[in-house]
Order: sequence, then structure tokens, then C-alpha cells
Amino acid sequence: MFPRASLKFALLAALAGSVVAFIRHRGERRVRSLAVLQGLEWFLSAGGASLLTGAIRRTLEDADLEVTERLTRVEQTVVDHAPEL
Repeated sequence: MFPRASLKFALLAALAGSVVAFIRHRGERRVRSLAVLQGLEWFLSAGGASLLTGAIRRTLEDADLEVTERLTRVEQTVVDHAPEL
């Protein structure tokens, strides 16, 4: 489903980004959050976003989804109750 080489590269980039951030921010209180964030940034930069959107697109195209169209009709009736003269 995924191109294996591209997926491996993106996952290794995420791991490397997390390790670099963990080493850089090891004395801070938010080290885990920063490591996860940088890992995600590196994953996306390495093409992870296009891999995920491509996989979602292929899944939707392959699925036998019944597409239905729903039309909603709203009617409004205005009645004038003006006093007759």
C-alpha cells in the first residue's frame, strides 16, 4: 500500500528528529513534547504527509462506498394578518 522505501525514510526521519530534540532539550521539563513535535516535523518534511494522503486517497478510491446525495428543501409560508379596513 505504501512505497516501502519512502515510508522507511519518513519513519527514520521522525525517529532521528525525536532523538535530536531529546538530546537538545534534555534538561527541560517539556522534553518529551518537544521531541514528539520535532519528530512529527521531520516526518512531514521527509514526505510523510504525501504518503498518508496518498494512502487515504487509495483507500477511498478502492472502497465500495455508496455515495448518496441528500437534498433538503425548506419551505416558508408567509401569511399577512393585516387588519382589513
